Amino acid sequence: MIDNAYFYPINYGNIYFNLIIKVLPTLLWGFFVYKYYYPWYKSCKDCSSLFLILLLTPNLIIFFEVLLNLKNILSFKPQLLGGWTNCMNLFKSDKNKNKNILGTYSFDCDKLQVDGLNNISTELQYQFYYLNTTLFLLLLIFTNLSKIHNIKMQKHSIIFIAITLIIGTLGILPPTFDDTYNWSLITMLMFGTLLNMNITAFLIVLYSLF
Repeated sequence: MIDNAYFYPINYGNIYFNLIIKVLPTLLWGFFVYKYYYPWYKSCKDCSSLFLILLLTPNLIIFFEVLLNLKNILSFKPQLLGGWTNCMNLFKSDKNKNKNILGTYSFDCDKLQVDGLNNISTELQYQFYYLNTTLFLLLLIFTNLSKIHNIKMQKHSIIFIAITLIIGTLGILPPTFDDTYNWSLITMLMFGTLLNMNITAFLIVLYSLF
């Protein structure tokens, strides 16, 4: 493993980048659960244990991801940080070290990586957009049905909808981070967890309304 001023290994890098980064957004989810979701569940007389399973969904998804990719995510090998490492050909011999040449870099590979990351970030943004649009249509349907059956939307449902919209609004940010190499990948992992949280929040809205 090369270790110099330009490229340096990070011990337990896979754990930091593949596990801890995905878990961090669940702290926000934990706040919502503690402040809004669970207190409503305790006061709800007709709620089933399905609601508790919904609350655990973002964490369960991360658990199964780790379980299915345990060997790679929990790898203790150092991880090289310093741009698109797949596009680098670092010299291992001593011939070029005296010339201060570290290796070669493929800009064609760089373009493919950036384009791929753009596609991932755009796809994430679309998925947040589709969820927000579906929520809007759901509210239109519920509003029309409430007029027919004279049903008012409860305060807890309004709070749950607001939480879903807060998470969904954060989902417009991924394309902002699509050109910063390793940090972009880290950001996409975080937004992947946010997407799971948004889906769960949407399901909770459905549960509370119907």
